[in-house]
Amino acid sequence: MASLKDAAELTNEIVELAQQLHGELTEGDVDFEKMVSLADQIGERCDSVASTFSTFNEALTGTLQGGSERPENGGGSGEGPEDTSEESGEDAGQAEEEEDEGQRSRSGVPAVAP
Repeated sequence: MASLKDAAELTNEIVELAQQLHGELTEGDVDFEKMVSLADQIGERCDSVASTFSTFNEALTGTLQGGSERPENGGGSGEGPEDTSEESGEDAGQAEEEEDEGQRSRSGVPAVAP
């Protein structure tokens, strides 16, 4: 896990890159390739900082909420694999019926297996 020190270093890099981009816009030769590159680097570092803070937030929130609850898994609503397996059983039975129907001829007489 990244630390706050890592996040601070990333923000320093963002500031330096932003200063370079600003200088290129105001005092440079307006090299668009260079400005695109600088903007991309700034964006990548901003994404990294956001990801770091999101990780911190999730860790702290999990700690405050007891750490074992996971709302994204339904939060113990009782709907789980048991319900899914029943549905799978129904689907399997329906598939067998369709297979049996596929073996009959159009007249309703079972087809002869070779």
